[in-house]
Amino acid sequence: MSTGNNLGLLSFILKDSSNRYLLWLIGIIVMLIWPLFKMIYPYPNLSLDSYFYIHAAAYKLTVHIWPIGYSWFIRLSGFLSHSHLFFVTLQYLLLQFSFVVFFFTIQYFYRPGKMSTIILFVFLFLNPLFFYTCNVIMADAAFTAISLLWITQLIWIIQQPKTSMLISQALLLLVAFTIRYHAMYYPILAILAIAISKQKIWLKLAGIAIQICLVGLFVIYTSNENKKASGQMQFSAFGGWKLANNALYLGDYIDQADTLMSANLLPLQQMVKQYFLARHPPIDLLSHDDLNGGYYMFKRTSPLKQYMYLIYRHDYFSKDGYQYFAGVAPVLNEYGSYIIKKHPAAFVNHFVVPNLYRYLYPPAENYVLASMFDLDYFLTDFSTNWFYLSAFSTSPKSIRIKHQLLKLWPTIALIIHFVYLFSTVIFLLYRTKILANRNVLYPALLILCLWLMDAAFNCITSAPVLRYQLLVLIVAGTFTLIVVEYMLKNAPSNNTSVPNIATTVE
Repeated sequence: MSTGNNLGLLSFILKDSSNRYLLWLIGIIVMLIWPLFKMIYPYPNLSLDSYFYIHAAAYKLTVHIWPIGYSWFIRLSGFLSHSHLFFVTLQYLLLQFSFVVFFFTIQYFYRPGKMSTIILFVFLFLNPLFFYTCNVIMADAAFTAISLLWITQLIWIIQQPKTSMLISQALLLLVAFTIRYHAMYYPILAILAIAISKQKIWLKLAGIAIQICLVGLFVIYTSNENKKASGQMQFSAFGGWKLANNALYLGDYIDQADTLMSANLLPLQQMVKQYFLARHPPIDLLSHDDLNGGYYMFKRTSPLKQYMYLIYRHDYFSKDGYQYFAGVAPVLNEYGSYIIKKHPAAFVNHFVVPNLYRYLYPPAENYVLASMFDLDYFLTDFSTNWFYLSAFSTSPKSIRIKHQLLKLWPTIALIIHFVYLFSTVIFLLYRTKILANRNVLYPALLILCLWLMDAAFNCITSAPVLRYQLLVLIVAGTFTLIVVEYMLKNAPSNNTSVPNIATTVE
């Protein structure tokens, strides 16, 4: 097989018979398996999140509870068709495209062996997890696809940088940022990749400046739109709610008799105090949390929602509900910050540590909750009008099949996390010429930074679930194969053999 180091990616794919065969095989899989899947699951899955996304698209909103990018994607697809089949197929094709680019980039730079190639191929293109992900009206498939294209672009910037890549990665980063705020740490990774690439200093600085400007402009735009919608200058109203929600997970472990907080927080504090002194459900992040870390944001009995009712006498499920949601967000943000800063030990013990367990063994959540995703509970006016859904049902047998296929994924994720971390540590401690090879070392360090930042972001600010980890599982699993195979090929007893991975790219 050609090494491809003097070819562009497209030429590398098309001019090599083995690559052409793999590309044809991918095309056959896409054309055969997805239609078969849709015969079994003719309707998309919907959830509470779907309601908000479709609501924002239907009313052409510029800001909403979730980041607005995915709602813009729904609106954009609506210019072509309002068919739900068209939309989920579009998600599927976008994700498969990102897989193709990533898969052949790995082939191009690292030339993995036959077994590693087969494992990666099956994981990407025959994995039932991704078929079900694409069939949900949620941001997971789109965010994973854009993020994977972005991380692939960073690999190219490290290995074979071109000026155009600095612009393309910045645009991909911006799109990912508009879809999900988990991309908040992406600029740091991009700066690292650009900094270690072989480019002129002024090009590096220009590339970094471009992404900062694009993200900064979106932050300013969103903050201004938030002010128009709610009268409050803020970037993310959801962030304020989430911070207060996270703080309430400490409610059973801290003293609620606090008289030192500012006067504007006392009405909320009084409601929180009454809630935790009265009889209430025992909620924690490892059990008894049917909203997966968002219990106090969405339960009607939550002090946070009761506070919003007190201020506005409205819920955020109405047509103009976002202004109420965003209107109280600054107070909730201040309250959450106050509680967490005052009780850092409790926050670590009862929020961060449980989230670390959840990160390593992520709940399958929407992949196995039939009551939310396979029934017609969320068949609202928005979904029926936008996607022309007149019916919504999935056979019990199909639901059971889905559960059987996906219920093991938390365990699979746990295995991927531990094997990746173990192999990466061994790789970095390996005392051979491996560490002198930047073509393996630098991308491996980039992926390690991705894993560490993603884990930190999820554990500190969110509540990890499986669908949030798709990108990390893909790239961590892939680089596990790469570094393990590379170490085996370059083991001291085999130093006389010709390495098979990453030695041909300079």
